[in-house]
Amino acid sequence: MTELAVGGRTPAEYIRGALYGLAAVSIWSGWIVVARLGLKSSLTPWDIAALRFGVAGLLLLPYVVTKGLTLKRLGWI
Repeated sequence: MTELAVGGRTPAEYIRGALYGLAAVSIWSGWIVVARLGLKSSLTPWDIAALRFGVAGLLLLPYVVTKGLTLKRLGWI
């Protein structure tokens, strides 16, 4: 039997939530770094957009592969 934490959640759920939060902070800070790099170097807006959406696409690729490409399977509202 696992010990429940405050609110009926397990410690594993808190760890998973912390990892999701860390991932969100990493994504946002990564975008700030890329935008700053674009200002300091010769990157065009197209290069910056490709970096932003290319990395996001690579991060979401495993999810899309497991769920398939249909909007119904992805949970589209």
